[in-house]
Amino acid sequence: MIDDPAGLTNGDLARIFHEIGDMLELKGELVFKTVAYHRAADAIGRSPVDLVSAYRAGKAPRIAGVGKAIGDKIEELATTGHLGYLDRLRAEMPASLIGLLELPGLGPKTVRQLHEELGITTMDDLRSEGGLTSWLVMALVPQGKSAESAKLIAPVVKYERGLAARNHGDAWVPFELAAALYAQALTDHTQAPALLREAGALLDALPADILAMHDTRLLRDYVNAARGAAH
Repeated sequence: MIDDPAGLTNGDLARIFHEIGDMLELKGELVFKTVAYHRAADAIGRSPVDLVSAYRAGKAPRIAGVGKAIGDKIEELATTGHLGYLDRLRAEMPASLIGLLELPGLGPKTVRQLHEELGITTMDDLRSEGGLTSWLVMALVPQGKSAESAKLIAPVVKYERGLAARNHGDAWVPFELAAALYAQALTDHTQAPALLREAGALLDALPADILAMHDTRLLRDYVNAARGAAH
């Protein structure tokens, strides 16, 4: 609910309709429906007319790409500051799943695949206390989805690797980087030998207490097996 609907800008409206398009894609709706909302959002954002003022004055303008159904939603937002359709969509899926869209490089299609294929729902699912999650290490090879899964989580790896680089005091950083290199090697076959060598060197240099942990030993096994297969 928006306290002052009269203060809504075209940019605000565009963001709302892009959000609807994203959520429809997360639900797996037909492509034409999601595209319609994104196109309408773009048209709304480009419109030179203050749409909220126009709708509140009863002078709704004609905008290419904005049909009656979306026009009715603009009117509802402009007059009430509320959109029942958006509320219903938000209620149908975990807010945390929508929040994953904030990660750089993660679009609705990838988030849906992560959720459906790997059970990822929250940011906590994407990272453990060490930074990069155990599922990154453990979910790829055992489920027989190594290349497919690595492609899905590549944007997450890039994001987490950036976080790791900013936490130099964290003893887990080399593990995080090694896991990121391993995941990258699964899809970048040309660079795989070099990536795996770097990952192995990072793991070999870990402190003994971290080397002894289950996730670290498992990752080392995966890296060593991949290095052997790459030769």
